[in-house]
Amino acid sequence: YDDLDLAAVEKQRQFRRIQIGILTLAVTATLLAVLISGSALPAALTSWLIQRLPPLVTRHIHQVLHGLLVLVPITISVLVSFNSRFREGNKWILLRAAAESIKREIFRYRARSGVYSQEQCTQASAQSKLSANIKDITANLAQSEVNRSNLPHRPTNDASRIKFLMPEDYLLERIKDQTDYLTSKTAALYRRLRRLELCILVAGGLGTFLAAIRGEVWVALTTALATALTTKLEIDQVENSLVQYNVALTSLKNIESWWKALSPWEQTRRKNIDLLVDQTEKTLERETAGWVQQMQSELDKLTEKQPGPDQQSASGQRS
Repeated sequence: YDDLDLAAVEKQRQFRRIQIGILTLAVTATLLAVLISGSALPAALTSWLIQRLPPLVTRHIHQVLHGLLVLVPITISVLVSFNSRFREGNKWILLRAAAESIKREIFRYRARSGVYSQEQCTQASAQSKLSANIKDITANLAQSEVNRSNLPHRPTNDASRIKFLMPEDYLLERIKDQTDYLTSKTAALYRRLRRLELCILVAGGLGTFLAAIRGEVWVALTTALATALTTKLEIDQVENSLVQYNVALTSLKNIESWWKALSPWEQTRRKNIDLLVDQTEKTLERETAGWVQQMQSELDKLTEKQPGPDQQSASGQRS
């Protein structure tokens, strides 16, 4: 789990950097096109600058802007091709989904719930069942495009992470940990959603204002900026993630309330313990599955898929 988690974090970081780079360069290209058009500044100011600056300096500035205008689209094309070839976003999604699947199995095992309970481990040990389930998860991952990447190793020696959990320990280490995470995450997502939406509205309003004062040439820049922010909002799946996190958070709080409402004797019954673990893990599984589906759909829109023979072979193995 630690190795896959670390790999997912690294792939996410790489994917985000590439996307931010592409969007930033796209806005920069529009800015350069506006500046080189010759009508970006008022005529009086342009005439004053021409009179004040030596002709050699003016010519040099124009050449630099023209060179950047040629270089920026080439850089964008390189980044888009790189992203389409290495597909770091897809690898991030696959690694995160696999890591979360293993994490769910680990907590089921530590809580000795379901197939890992003593009653169902008379013929095969819980350890062997856990090993088999992890093997299935990693085998499916190895058949994906992740096998053309590397997996970092993060050694850990925390023995407390592998001890068996009593119901109250599971409540603390799993449910409370996830509710705390989701609470902070929803707050951060809501702030980001408001901030990006405000910036989009400001960019649109600024474009209208510039058009009204005959600065039409700058409208292209405000439009490019609004488009870049909208694309960033869609790539991050901020609104959809906020909805899913809130649904999962509500479900986990309801599960916690149900458990605390049970009597001490009811909390010792294996049926209720299994139900606590099963409902919690299924809630987190649905949240992860929804996130994976939404992110994959968004990446399919953003990434041009042109699989080669090796990619087609891998797809055939997965199906």
